Amino acid sequence: MESYMDTQRTQVFSAVGVLIYVVDLVNTDDENGDPHEWEADLRYFHDCLSALQSNSPGAEVFCLLHKMDLIEPSRRCDIYKRRVADLRRKTREVLSEHASSPSVPNQLRLRCFATSIWDATLYRAWSSIIQTIVPDIERLENHLTVLADTCSAAEVVLFEKATFLIMSHYSNMKSASIQPQEIEHTHEVSLDSEDTDTILLEGLSASMLPGGKSAMKTPTNDRYERISELVKQFKIACLDSHHQVQALEFRTPLFSAYLDVLTSSTYVLVIATDPAIQLSAVKRNIELSRGHFERLQLGHAK
Repeated sequence: MESYMDTQRTQVFSAVGVLIYVVDLVNTDDENGDPHEWEADLRYFHDCLSALQSNSPGAEVFCLLHKMDLIEPSRRCDIYKRRVADLRRKTREVLSEHASSPSVPNQLRLRCFATSIWDATLYRAWSSIIQTIVPDIERLENHLTVLADTCSAAEVVLFEKATFLIMSHYSNMKSASIQPQEIEHTHEVSLDSEDTDTILLEGLSASMLPGGKSAMKTPTNDRYERISELVKQFKIACLDSHHQVQALEFRTPLFSAYLDVLTSSTYVLVIATDPAIQLSAVKRNIELSRGHFERLQLGHAK
């Protein structure tokens, strides 16, 4: 690590768009691990941010507080909150140290996630990272909106084909209780920003808390990630039986859904809540959209 900070500092931290910093919560746990490990992690985190501010100001930072499943459930909320508070404090220290530089922004985008390999939390974190590095994501979302309108769909979700990470989505659902919630201002760290409980707990999923209690009071705010996990497991099961998944459709009394290949590197999931919508029409619209989205992916479509 020291060599990256010293001899290779400029080379490693130049032209960076996203920094992903992963912390092993078990090794840094005050009770069962070595508290000095967390102090060392904070020093490295500080040095990484300082190098970013010098060489790639404006880069976004993601912190994955990993192995949360190995922490006692009753302690997860408290330890996550304290760790995020420490990370944001270190971020402010770096901002203060670089405050005199006119080329460095006075705020930094920092997103933290509690993650585990045993549930959808890792998908959520990596999907957020993917959405950050996808070029011209707003343009892609606009085209998904057009596809949703054409299909009269309630929701459209775009997945990366190999990993099934979520690249983008559209929803016309009005109820806040059933929409994924992301509070954008919680990602910004500045010298005068305050760390409220809402900010400190923003990346803690309901699945991490005892009894499934949501820290953010939005019980379905990770449903896209759970869909991603379920479909990926279904694909694995199909491979085990020597079958390939091309498309998938299912109907319930409340909605119909259709999953199909959209481009060479993406799948699309279209959800319709209107019983009058025919999935055959949805299939046809996806078929007609493939060429357009391929060109969009290559940067040739408007």
